[in-house]
Amino acid sequence: SHGDAVVLYDNSILQLTSSVTYSGRGSPFSGRGRRPGKPVTVAEFEIREPMTQLSRFRVVACKIAGDPSGQFLQEWGGFVAKTICKLPKMVTAMTGDFNFLQQEVSEVLNHHRVWHNFGDTGFYPTN
Repeated sequence: SHGDAVVLYDNSILQLTSSVTYSGRGSPFSGRGRRPGKPVTVAEFEIREPMTQLSRFRVVACKIAGDPSGQFLQEWGGFVAKTICKLPKMVTAMTGDFNFLQQEVSEVLNHHRVWHNFGDTGFYPTN
């Protein structure tokens, strides 16, 4: 199932230009027993009628399992550094159920030397 890596969008506003789901053996996450790692979807869009200079952007959707060891968070950070950062440069939004505090996510991205910004929309405490 790709239930943790779904991207919903309004086709009247956005045009999907590419979409790749990394699942099964292609998942960046370790599996458990016979279960493969959780999927990750990377979708790129063009804005049909851009009102700003932003005309293209990328969405990365996944669930990072909340393993207390942080194994899956580290695997996600490595995936971002090795896969997402190698794609053409564009604004990229990471979405999903991360199960970690903002500071923990930031530390992992810093470790992998990934520039990131949590935006200025306010703090949303989920944990």
